[in-house]
Amino acid sequence: MKAVALSRQPKTGLSEETGKTLKPQRIGAVAKQLGISASMIRAWERLGLRREATKEGTHRLYSEKDVELLCRAVYLRRVQG
Repeated sequence: MKAVALSRQPKTGLSEETGKTLKPQRIGAVAKQLGISASMIRAWERLGLRREATKEGTHRLYSEKDVELLCRAVYLRRVQG
């Protein structure tokens, strides 16, 4: 089994500089941060990986907990092929 490393790790729920909770991010920003497509995130939502994102108008917003969950999913997908 070969080792797989994520090149982009999501930030934790607190900003390192200020210690404050980071604001929710849009799907495109999350996808770019994780190195996957926004359509992959939407597909995982349809499969029930996570609940549908909070919406601001027509934009999906993802909390830091959501990003951490998606990061684990990306890791597992890469490890298991």
